[in-house]
Amino acid sequence: MPRALSSDWLQGIGHTPQFARVVRSKVLTVRTLPFVEAAQSAGAGSMRILWRHILPSILQPILVLSTLNVGSAIIVEASLAYLGLGLQPPAPSWGFMVSSNVNYLSQAPWLIFGPSLAIALTVWAVTIVGQGLQELSS
Repeated sequence: MPRALSSDWLQGIGHTPQFARVVRSKVLTVRTLPFVEAAQSAGAGSMRILWRHILPSILQPILVLSTLNVGSAIIVEASLAYLGLGLQPPAPSWGFMVSSNVNYLSQAPWLIFGPSLAIALTVWAVTIVGQGLQELSS
């Protein structure tokens, strides 16, 4: 599959409006705060204000949103690989591992438990980290 059409690119394009909305709302809120106005009145340039004052203030919500979206990206990649539309062998993919072992489900059902459990635990762990970051930012 060409790199331009991989699931990573599609996932990034699909979530761009969500990130843009969050970043815009946070920037509009932070730019009216007193420390930004103080930097403007002290003569700081717009790029300095952006990098030294606004960006550190909006970094945490971006990190939280990124972390929460990693879980959905893992599931999308595994689903596409299971259907044969994702990464192709020899690239490792949990979805492909489940897909290749589904034929042996009646004789050896434990073969799909490893990759399936890895997907579930990884998504769960990333979601817990994202929720923890979200609670810290509140």
